[in-house]
Amino acid sequence: MDLASYNLNDLGSYLALVEAISKAQAALADSAVVSEGKTAQQLGKLATWNSKGEFAKLSQPYSASKPGKIAYALEYRKTLP
Repeated sequence: MDLASYNLNDLGSYLALVEAISKAQAALADSAVVSEGKTAQQLGKLATWNSKGEFAKLSQPYSASKPGKIAYALEYRKTLP
């Protein structure tokens, strides 16, 4: 992934990066070696990417009744010098 092409201060752009990475992870073969000899399946690879599951929760803006974790992180980042 080319991180430079994403704006990590923008919720939509940040979510696009997370989506791209998580889709790439879900597309791996179960037997693909990912890290230190462990396969994707051993590391808990999702069978399919699901936009209505955890990603939907993560996508919620800070103004939502239950904001997503990225929204919280971006709001916190605004308080830093």
